[in-house]
Amino acid sequence: MKNLLILLLSLSFFSCSQEKKGFSDYLKSLETLELPVKLDLNSKRESSKNFDPSLFETYKHVESDAPYGIAYKNEKTVGIIEYTVTDKGIAPFLMTFDHQGNKLDSLDILKDSGFDEQGQTTESVILDDHLKLLVTGASKSWQIQENGLIEQIDKSHPKITQAPVEPKIELSGVYEYEYEHNTENLIENHYLAFKDGNAFYYGTSDDFDDMRQGYYPGFFKAPIETMKMEGDSISFGLKVSDSIFYKQPITPMYQVSENEPWDVGVRYHTRAYTGKIKGDTIIIGTDGFGPRLFIKKKTDSND
Repeated sequence: MKNLLILLLSLSFFSCSQEKKGFSDYLKSLETLELPVKLDLNSKRESSKNFDPSLFETYKHVESDAPYGIAYKNEKTVGIIEYTVTDKGIAPFLMTFDHQGNKLDSLDILKDSGFDEQGQTTESVILDDHLKLLVTGASKSWQIQENGLIEQIDKSHPKITQAPVEPKIELSGVYEYEYEHNTENLIENHYLAFKDGNAFYYGTSDDFDDMRQGYYPGFFKAPIETMKMEGDSISFGLKVSDSIFYKQPITPMYQVSENEPWDVGVRYHTRAYTGKIKGDTIIIGTDGFGPRLFIKKKTDSND
């Protein structure tokens, strides 16, 4: 009977000890970080060596993998820095609690860092001994308030400094490139035509062959299916087939009523073009040829 009583008392004491284990015990298992703390996506993956995994699961940010340690502790609140491993790198979180372990606030500090279709955004964060968070590489900073809330203190400033947006260039009408070796009997001008959201290139077979072998070129009109414009830069590609080439010139202004197919054929069927837009002039370049100056004609296309 005595042994049974001792066993029950032991179990009761053990149970009470387990129930008492909580936030203060969790804090004891964490290392204290020395301020100022600097973190970025390339920070070393070093968690507090003796942290309690079960208590971490109780108090952690939902996305965190491990705690770095205690960032600060004052009379009212405690701040803990945790991290998660992402495809961008090591992403830190700041969590604030009262002394009973109630969560007050949290912050995904470097959420704007990483790679996207626009390029790379690189940031790092410094938490100083005044409990101010400053993100370098962007105009962002926060202050940990006395009540544990994390307040952004630069709301009047843009988060990211961006270059002024230039007005979008709208292309319309017909642009003509006068071929420098035109003769009285053969005009080999090229054209760019823009109308109702569609774009076309008018040119010759020279763009799709190595050299002429004693014959006149073929003339074609091809739709520009994919055109990219950024600021004053323009780029596009053409895809042609032998069936679209004809013996007589094809232009946006006039069409030959009976234009016979050009039956020589071309060696290549694709070509890339890049250029710059300068007012009413489009300067186009393509591999193997000098720059072509397409100048806007005064009259619109009748095509």
